[in-house]
Amino acid sequence: MTRFEYAQFRAKADARRGTELPHARLTEQDVIAIRRNVRGQTAKQLAESFGVHFRTIEKVRAYETWAHVSENPPGERRAF
Repeated sequence: MTRFEYAQFRAKADARRGTELPHARLTEQDVIAIRRNVRGQTAKQLAESFGVHFRTIEKVRAYETWAHVSENPPGERRAF
């Protein structure tokens, strides 16, 4: 690993995430609720209820954002 690669890795590992950011509109509980989507709502419906853009909901569902939040607590297995 070069110095540059190490610096990039370290910067990513130390980056603030989720509610640590001052402009975050969602919480970890919101993210879990969005991914579970018990009511079967569309992204636009969920976006209205959480006060965010529908693309934010789509990114949360696809784990493009909030990837550090797991739907299941540590040690709990997900049933398929």
